[in-house]
Amino acid sequence: MIGTFKDLAIILMLISMLIYIYVLIGLELFAYRLPHDPNVHSTFDGFLNSFLSVFIVLTNDGWSQIFLTHFKETNPISTSIYFFSLLGIGQYLILNLLIAIIIENFEYLSVKNDLINKINNMKSEEEA
Repeated sequence: MIGTFKDLAIILMLISMLIYIYVLIGLELFAYRLPHDPNVHSTFDGFLNSFLSVFIVLTNDGWSQIFLTHFKETNPISTSIYFFSLLGIGQYLILNLLIAIIIENFEYLSVKNDLINKINNMKSEEEA
């Protein structure tokens, strides 16, 4: 079980580093390049807004609106590379690592329960 927490800590650290790097890249590429529009809620104007935008893209919750807004108003090539790399790395690679750790933990628990059952069966056979 100790390995489980270590694995989760490593994944959380990796996700945090990924988010931090993409927040900084987003600030560099898109900060204050959109015209002020009260209907646009997710921009890269400031660290917290950039963090919120990256989090929205990683959770796949309305990221297309953020992408299209920046695609129209800034450089389409850098916008496409930024958002699709964030989607590819963030949603697929990190998600797959997290799922692998969860499956490994279930396998560990399954093996542990099988061993406990075998030990209990052996004890009951010896008593009989």
